[in-house]
Amino acid sequence: MLTEREKKKIQRCCIGPTIVITAILVDLFIGFWWAFLVMLDDMAFNSASLYIPGLVLYLGIVLVYLIAAMALLVKVRSVGKSQDWLRLKIGAGLLPAGYEDPERLRQIQGMHSAGNMLERFGDAGFQQAGDAMQAAAAAQTVALVRRTMGAVKKDARRMAEIYGIKVPSAKKYVWLMILVPVLLLTAVYIPKFAASKSTSDLERERAAAVVYQVRDVLENGCANVIIDDPAEEYRSQGYQVLGQLYERENQDRSYISLYVGNDGLIDEVNYVLTIDIEGTKEANLERVQRNVEELHKLLAGSGAGAREAVLLEQPELPAAFVEQFMKGSYYDGINIHDENANCSAAYLTDPEDVHNEHNSFSFYLSMGEE
Repeated sequence: MLTEREKKKIQRCCIGPTIVITAILVDLFIGFWWAFLVMLDDMAFNSASLYIPGLVLYLGIVLVYLIAAMALLVKVRSVGKSQDWLRLKIGAGLLPAGYEDPERLRQIQGMHSAGNMLERFGDAGFQQAGDAMQAAAAAQTVALVRRTMGAVKKDARRMAEIYGIKVPSAKKYVWLMILVPVLLLTAVYIPKFAASKSTSDLERERAAAVVYQVRDVLENGCANVIIDDPAEEYRSQGYQVLGQLYERENQDRSYISLYVGNDGLIDEVNYVLTIDIEGTKEANLERVQRNVEELHKLLAGSGAGAREAVLLEQPELPAAFVEQFMKGSYYDGINIHDENANCSAAYLTDPEDVHNEHNSFSFYLSMGEE
């Protein structure tokens, strides 16, 4: 006749191994759920910062489950190696075989030690091999724990059946162990999602006011104005406003392109000015100057603010750039920044041997320092 203590010991060994394996699996896979929540916050709610409470909770769950798994694993192993357990097995007519495989343990320990040693070498190949061995040792450790716990659980259930002990169901514990951390992490991130959405909505409204303001002014002097509409899509890198000075049919395709950040400030301004290789260089420079003045006048009239004051200045072609352009061929590219100028200037072209009617020639002026 079994004592109540012995019955409870058998019952615990029926569900203990399942709880150990569940805790280990939750520890392995809860990181994927946390990463999904971080990705959701980033991609769906446009958050650019790491949510520290969520990270702390995730690490806390991993630590708690790891400690619980190790503690219960040690407890089940000690029960399985005890003389009382051996006596119960013999009384139930089961073979008194051990649960551990000493040879397999030595192999795993050797693989782990070899991996540590390889990682100490400076060679990248050795370090990769060490990482692979460490990962393999970890996987085999989990597999060994699973087999050991499975053997204990199998014997415990057979003894429960033979001794007529009611076997408790482990399902409710398994579901609790899975759902509690998932729900806790999700609940912690819900306020973060709401805050991220509120912040992105405010940023879009702030950027939209400036984008529409610049668009309206450019439409007064440009033939075509194209914008990235903040009302349609949030863009962490900012919103482009492009004003084409002339109609698309015109050979002069000069335009201004600028980006408005989510703080409502202009953080990039570029002028692209068409060069006519059929005309003289003096005529091209004069037309470029007129187009620059017209485009800059429109930008200045918008009243929009910029991250740096130089972005709102009228471009001044570097003297060295003008000199190279006047001396060189229409097919010689130029890229220069003069410290005395307020913009970087480039002449974009193609070599003469690949020139065709589809090629374009233009000055590219980028405001500020590159």
